[in-house]
Amino acid sequence: MLGPEAVVEAIVLMLQRDLPRKLVKFRNRYGIVDGSLPDIDRFLRTEPQDVAIDKPPLIVVVEQESDSLEGPRRNTDDGKGGTTWKYRYTLTVIIYASGVSYEDTALRRKRYGLAVRECLLQRPGLGDPDPGEIVLVPEEIRETYSSVARDGDSAMIIAATAILIQYETQEWLQAYLPSTPGGTVSSDVGMP
Repeated sequence: MLGPEAVVEAIVLMLQRDLPRKLVKFRNRYGIVDGSLPDIDRFLRTEPQDVAIDKPPLIVVVEQESDSLEGPRRNTDDGKGGTTWKYRYTLTVIIYASGVSYEDTALRRKRYGLAVRECLLQRPGLGDPDPGEIVLVPEEIRETYSSVARDGDSAMIIAATAILIQYETQEWLQAYLPSTPGGTVSSDVGMP
């Protein structure tokens, strides 16, 4: 089975690959030449303890919940008696931005959020090697925007966009762990 860790990792890898090109297009689209929309090179898989210390811009991808949509279905062609399950994972992509003023920070927050949303929508299938293994549910994308605030300790101006997304997965579970000739259970036979 994939589990939330594999889904989060697939999203992070896609954003690391696709977002730099998307930001170049945004700089061209908005005529940005002053470095006010820098690349994001920090991608976290857990929420940071202190955003100001972690120095925005940065992206955090975290799981919220999962739900079994369908299963088990007997996978009759694998010869091992495995079952397939369809799961839906709800995740949040949080994009933290900072700027030199409240207005500048609010603008960066909007642009980074839009760039990430476009990346998500342009590459809805994330499974490797099968893109149909992890698929975005585009009708379920929602965005929320934080207030723009000054961090008391660092005096950094920070804002965030949170994009709530759902991915459906096709996951396979082996029915049993076969014994080896010596009587021990083999944990790697037939595991993807």
